[in-house]
Amino acid sequence: MSTLGIDGLISGFDTTSIINAILDAQVRAPVSKLEDRIATYQERLTAYQTLSASLLGVRTAAETLSNASLFQGKQATSSNSHWSR
Repeated sequence: MSTLGIDGLISGFDTTSIINAILDAQVRAPVSKLEDRIATYQERLTAYQTLSASLLGVRTAAETLSNASLFQGKQATSSNSHWSR
């Protein structure tokens, strides 16, 4: 592709750079949007994984508490006859 060498001759602007910047922006904009969406989804996934791990901890604790033997009374005896009634 050949370039025309009259940039800025009349206007003083570097039109080639301006055109290239516009074209790059048109190409980069969709990619940038996709990268932003990916980052958002990754943040959400991390949040869900953290929540899931926390809920698993609560579930494990609840299962431990559901063990009836934890709440059964214990009986103590003493060999000291003064304390027996």
